Amino acid sequence: MAVETGGGEDDVWIFDFAREILSRLTFDPLDDGYPVWSADGERIAFTSGREIVWKASNNTGSVEQLAENLGEGTQLPNPYFFSGNGTELVFREQASPNNADNIGMISIDEDREAEWLLRSEFNERNAELSPDGRWMAYQSNESGQNEVYVRPFPDVGAGRVPISNAGGRCPLWSRSGEELFYLEPGTIPRLISVRVETEPSFSFSNRQALFDWTYFGGGGPISGRVYDVDLDGQRFLAIKDIGNDIDVVVPQINVGLNWFQELRERVPAP
Repeated sequence: MAVETGGGEDDVWIFDFAREILSRLTFDPLDDGYPVWSADGERIAFTSGREIVWKASNNTGSVEQLAENLGEGTQLPNPYFFSGNGTELVFREQASPNNADNIGMISIDEDREAEWLLRSEFNERNAELSPDGRWMAYQSNESGQNEVYVRPFPDVGAGRVPISNAGGRCPLWSRSGEELFYLEPGTIPRLISVRVETEPSFSFSNRQALFDWTYFGGGGPISGRVYDVDLDGQRFLAIKDIGNDIDVVVPQINVGLNWFQELRERVPAP
């Protein structure tokens, strides 16, 4: 697991579940975050200051720049996912003239000029690629609140399917591609699952509340996805919310070790 830690200076760390070892990937004085695994798992891309860079996931070699100054806003660029063939990287940045959070794509080869996939006056965030590489889930506030949508990838203009209907953010595909999860806001946020089909076209059914989300980032202003799902789709990794007491937050690594205990068996909805 690649994870961003805070506490004065953000850095990227890697936790090895098999060996239960936590190792630090970044050491520079810049804020580093939004780690994303490459398609083959050999590299991790992340934000470092105004740049998107990557480094070998086994912590060897040096950091290499992938892109810089992708937009014209004040937000830092954030990588979201690599394409299925590993040749493109999808990211978030503020595009002019509206300075909203938009979703773009760059090639990791020589031609690294950004192509804007979604560019509007609304905030489009948290793009996630389906396991078959054909569909992109994301959240947008175009309706007045954040909702989850799915579009074909990379031809995002060929259609749009609204998924959530009571607010939604931070979509995440199951590894099988048969489910799409998202967080639904509320007095008590909930983790929602929908069953999806991708053949012959995209469709979904049966929104189901799996359980109340009592963990960090359920309904607040946190912009990035703060949870993950196990390979079998039966357990979820979440961050335990310990509040804002600075004496508790520091040192961050002790907090991080608690995260790994938050794997929770999914429970059927009532």
